[in-house]
Amino acid sequence: MVMLIEAKAKGEDGTAHAALCTPAGLKELAQIVDGIGPNLARVVTWAAAGEAKVTTLVKDAHAVGLVVHPYTIRIDELPKNCPSPDALHGALFREAGADGVFTDFTDVTLAWVRR
Repeated sequence: MVMLIEAKAKGEDGTAHAALCTPAGLKELAQIVDGIGPNLARVVTWAAAGEAKVTTLVKDAHAVGLVVHPYTIRIDELPKNCPSPDALHGALFREAGADGVFTDFTDVTLAWVRR
C-alpha cells in the first residue's frame, strides 16, 4: 500500500503530513505501509535557472524500506522553473531515486523509462 502525502495536509488525528516526511515519521509509516506517494515538491524543486534541487525524502524513505512514487507528473503543468518533462523525469528517477511515479501522461513517462 502506498500512502499519498499531500503538501499541507493533516491526518484525521491532526498529524501534519510534513511530520510524516521526517526520518522518525517515515520509520512509523514503514510499520503500516509499503511506500509513500509524496507531492513532487517534497522530492524536487527547481531553482530559477532550471537547476533541480533534490530533497533527502527518497533516500530517507528507502532507509526504512519504503518505496517512493511521487505525484503527479503532468507535462502540461510542469513544476515552477522546471525546464522540461525530460528534466523532471531525470530529477525524479536518476537524481532522487524514485521507484515510480503517478502521471497523467503514461506514454511520456513510459517512453522516458524505456530509454
